[in-house]
Amino acid sequence: MELIYDNEHDCWKTKLEIHNNHFIDLTIETEDKQTIQIKQFNNQILPKIIEIIKQEASIIFSSANELVDLYNRSWNDNENIDCDTFIQQIKLEEIVFNLDENSFQFWYNDGDLFLGHAIVLDVGGDGLFQDVQIVG
Repeated sequence: MELIYDNEHDCWKTKLEIHNNHFIDLTIETEDKQTIQIKQFNNQILPKIIEIIKQEASIIFSSANELVDLYNRSWNDNENIDCDTFIQQIKLEEIVFNLDENSFQFWYNDGDLFLGHAIVLDVGGDGLFQDVQIVG
């Protein structure tokens, strides 16, 4: 895995395979612009990322009711969906890890439920869902 510094966005980036042939973008944000050492990445950062990915299903489920209610009230074409349908429709595309705050953002493709807007879940370092936004 190659970790590359993105000068334009002041962050570190790589690709990460989370399931068979399902690659996501992994972005690491930090105020410290020094090089993240491979040892630090492998020993400290990557284990946190792997642990949070294991919790992804429960994290998205925590926000699903709120998003399904929003969809059924405002975005649907007179066709309500349930949480299972919602979860099957969306797809994780990126995880942003803020190294300084020990927090995460999960960025999902909305599967056209919200007209192509991104779904962003804010997650604390403890893996608990904090907030959800529709952006874009």
